[in-house]
Amino acid sequence: MRSAIAIVVVMVCATACWVSRKSADFTCDVTSDCGSGRKCDRGFCVEDPCPPGCTSCDNVAKTCTFQCDSNHHCGAVDCPNGYACTVQCMSSNACNDVGCHNATSCVITCATGNACDAVDCNSAGSCNVMCASGGSCASVMCGNHPCNVQCASSGACGSVDCTASCKCDVGCPNGNCNSSCPSGTSKPCTVDGTTATTCNSSNQAGCNDGC
Repeated sequence: MRSAIAIVVVMVCATACWVSRKSADFTCDVTSDCGSGRKCDRGFCVEDPCPPGCTSCDNVAKTCTFQCDSNHHCGAVDCPNGYACTVQCMSSNACNDVGCHNATSCVITCATGNACDAVDCNSAGSCNVMCASGGSCASVMCGNHPCNVQCASSGACGSVDCTASCKCDVGCPNGNCNSSCPSGTSKPCTVDGTTATTCNSSNQAGCNDGC
């Protein structure tokens, strides 16, 4: 009987010690004391879920990834305020409108035809958009920050409006890809200073001021 009681006491003590050690693993002073996906809340590391829509994130570094494809249609994408977002729209209808309104930056890939509807980078700190094939992007709207739009094939971009951008560059296989560009000191901010070519921030005077 005594030996049985002793065994029970030892097991209880061992369990208590194990629980104590596990609890200590989740104590913290600041969020950097916690592992990925957790934050410090009142001395303990607790789960820190991603903002809505993000398929993965780092809430400390303020990064968010939207991975959208035939297995996961994202619908309308809205980058959370203050985050740097990577948006991957990899199949037809993977994304509806893509909004990067108050993001620190956005890198957006519209990989196939009809991958993205309207792409709006109106207030993003910077925006890089790849429209990879015909009909990938219905339209791209840039704000007053740096904007780089690559229309990689004919008809990839329905239209590109970066008239407000302090630094806009548009890649296009031919023509101007229906792009509206900022004005420099005396000429449009395009490859050759006419509206016949695409937006370019380097070739004309006054085309990358204020960034």
